Amino acid sequence: MTNRKILFIAFIFVPLLSFRCSDSPVHKLSGQGVITEWVILGPFPNPAVDTEMPDGSYQLGYYTDYLESLGSEPAATLSIDTKIRFTDEQKITHELACKKHITEKHGIVNFNKIYHYCPDVEIFKGI
Repeated sequence: MTNRKILFIAFIFVPLLSFRCSDSPVHKLSGQGVITEWVILGPFPNPAVDTEMPDGSYQLGYYTDYLESLGSEPAATLSIDTKIRFTDEQKITHELACKKHITEKHGIVNFNKIYHYCPDVEIFKGI
């Protein structure tokens, strides 16, 4: 994978600071400064299951690729115009669209503030 990093924290979010070679937002991380502009996609369901998952949890969200319509998680490229559609475990179809979020100077993305507390959603996931 190139210089792209996609993180999931109840959502998918990627830094939106510079564009190179494609429409994919790319930011080279360093020890200085913070990222204050993000592209956010979510929230995604994280249903409880009866069977223990490999990480010891009983949540299915970490093991569900909600980005199949974008070529799967490792191949997904997000931009402000990205929209996805997926069907959850209860056969309900969801449509999500990316949106831009600008943080305060500290760079912390507060998803509870953006989406008004979302219980039972995927909390952290990284690629």
